Amino acid sequence: MILALILIYESLCSNKIFLSWVAGILTGLLFYVFIYYWIFVYAGLSVLFFVFLARREKLCRRKIFTIFFLSVLVSVPYWLNFWRLLHHPHYRDLEYFLNVINSRRPILPVSYILSSSLILFTYYKKEINLSFWYIFSFLVGGLICLNQHIITGKVMFPGHWMGYSNKTFLIVSLFVSLNNIKEIEFIRKINNVKWSKYLIFSVYSIVLFLVAFQQQENFYKSHKDYYTQKQSMADVFMWLKNHTDKEDVVLTDPFASSFPEPDDVLLYAHNFVFLPISV
Repeated sequence: MILALILIYESLCSNKIFLSWVAGILTGLLFYVFIYYWIFVYAGLSVLFFVFLARREKLCRRKIFTIFFLSVLVSVPYWLNFWRLLHHPHYRDLEYFLNVINSRRPILPVSYILSSSLILFTYYKKEINLSFWYIFSFLVGGLICLNQHIITGKVMFPGHWMGYSNKTFLIVSLFVSLNNIKEIEFIRKINNVKWSKYLIFSVYSIVLFLVAFQQQENFYKSHKDYYTQKQSMADVFMWLKNHTDKEDVVLTDPFASSFPEPDDVLLYAHNFVFLPISV
């Protein structure tokens, strides 16, 4: 995803048309990597397209249209498979099995909004250029992704947005905004001090380390009971491996909260699973 974002930005800065082609192809390949990646890129590009529409920048609009067009062409096999999935006789049961939640309640994470606002604030009293609009569009696009269920009615695991696409772009935007911070008069004075650069680097490193440590600790505490319960099923999976054949089928209940789950049987044992869903 990072490479696609870089090439999109470079294609908007350059007059070389082949950069738009490469960016479009890479964006299309994201369809086969992770659904959260291509939706994030599409959301950010859509916001950026309307920004250029309001600013009457035809050339940039054409480049974004080229990226959209080529990416859609590359993604045709993906959409054909998706169409088959929608017409699968057990599609509704699969939605329920995958814990798809029906909701239209807005998701407005304070940490994401605050971080985005601080990054955009670094452009205060600076020339509003492509860099600003690019970062602005994808930060807003990330917020749109978190709230896509307001339109679709289907919540797509908000934690995946925050943990993969949104957080990744926030980190990239943070490092880009450091150049703006350097130009602030107060920071310039500090930079004149011999040891200031080492101090600033140390502060940033400590802050990033503490944030990463806190996130890992929060994940551990919130998932400890769940994975402890999973580990307690180790003897069950070992028994299946030692006393069953690969062709044997294990009857599972995908709608029960008890262990083992169907996915666990497929992952940790060599058996197939039978899902008792309605026809």
